Parts: sequence; C-alpha cells; structure tokens
Amino acid sequence: MAMQTLNALRVRYLAGDLTTEQLLVEAARMISSVDSRALLELMNDELVTPELIRELLRKAVVEAGISDDLNVAIKTFVRDVAEGICHGEIKPYDGARVIWRAALLVPGSHEYDPFIYAASEHEDRLEDRGFFDEAIVDEACRLLNAKR
Repeated sequence: MAMQTLNALRVRYLAGDLTTEQLLVEAARMISSVDSRALLELMNDELVTPELIRELLRKAVVEAGISDDLNVAIKTFVRDVAEGICHGEIKPYDGARVIWRAALLVPGSHEYDPFIYAASEHEDRLEDRGFFDEAIVDEACRLLNAKR
C-alpha cells in the first residue's frame, strides 16, 4: 500500500493536484512506512524547488522498487482512482477531475477522454450532473474490467 501511495503522491504532485505544502504533509505521513533517503531529503530540505521535488519523488519511487516510468505511474494511479469511483469510495466528479489532471501529463493520449469529457460537462451542465456521475462510474468500472 505504501508503494501505491508513493506513486499516487508523485502523480498528484506532477498533475498539480497537490501544492508543495500538501505534498510535504502527505510525505510526512508515509515516511515511517517507506524506506527512502530521497523522501527524507525532501522532508529535510529547506530550499526545495519544484525541480528538486520532481527529482526526489522520482528517486523515492525508484528506491521503493517502483518503475519511474511516468506513463506506468499514471496508468496505475488512474486504475486506483477508477477502482475508488467504481466501489463508491471516491465521488465520480472528484475522481474524474483527478484523472483529467493526470491525463494532461501524457500529451496526445486519448485513453482517458471519457473522464475528461464527463468532468467538463459535469461542470457546465448542472441539470445533467446525475447523468454524468453515472457515466463516470460506468467508465471507471469499464476501465477496471478491460484491464483485468
């Protein structure tokens, strides 16, 4: 679970879903369960820059034995979010927005377009939010079934 959390932390930060302060709070929560010099360095560095954060997160993932391939990280992250949506642990719109942000890290990919479209329309068409919530749940469950 800690490795999945570390992967999610990396993707969420890169996608702009976490501020530096939020990242540091989340990293502090997992420091005892992840053996990573890079994560410790991140927590102790007072001159942390976005570039340094990206590199330390990449190193922490490698130290944890996780692939540092960002595309693999995003696929794993999206699958975890889809599972949360499908099982009712994550609100459909919230999950779709997080997937949307992560998808922006993979230029030219259309794999997650259904989530992007549904989240966008959810924002614009207030009267149809129930329909789009249902469509997001359907797509999340479909994604899980297609990947099994």
